[in-house]
Amino acid sequence: MFTVTYTVANNGEGDAGASTTCIYVDGTHVANDPVGALAAGVSHSSTVTIDPFNCPCGTTVTVKVCADNENVVDESNEANNCLENTFDCPPCSKPDLVITDIWTELKRVGRNVNTTIIWYNITNNGDTTAGRTYSNLTVDDGAQPRNDRVGKLTPGQTRTEKFKYKGDPHNITVCADCQCVVTESNETNNCLSVTV
Repeated sequence: MFTVTYTVANNGEGDAGASTTCIYVDGTHVANDPVGALAAGVSHSSTVTIDPFNCPCGTTVTVKVCADNENVVDESNEANNCLENTFDCPPCSKPDLVITDIWTELKRVGRNVNTTIIWYNITNNGDTTAGRTYSNLTVDDGAQPRNDRVGKLTPGQTRTEKFKYKGDPHNITVCADCQCVVTESNETNNCLSVTV
């Protein structure tokens, strides 16, 4: 449902008889609104409800209002009867994957080899479910990059995931949706870096 409020003014020197105002949305005629007789210098305001109103998310629609659309009033200027405006439809709901925390757990394997478990939390801060994705791990100089498969995440859901790394890392970066398979509301907040 959508409401259109408009004002028709008689800017001429003579009286205008009754007429019909028409409303268009993206070029499609959607409503008629009767306007009574208007004396010179008099205006008329009205609000019309358009229902149903199709407003695809993330788009812009053009609403045009035309006075005396049926040309029943003889006017001094027949070219200024219409006025149009644009309306931005609500943005589309999308997921938003972010890495919210990273921590490590050192495990010794034998005398000379350390294995570090790199834990991280991934959260969907968006409005819709994110499908399966992969997170990416980069450590220190970029050696031993890893990808971790992450299952679906509903809006607001957080999941704890992990990587295994041979050695003792210091600079760690984890990026959500590293293969860019999910269209997100914010594509710039997928990575988190920490120094441990």
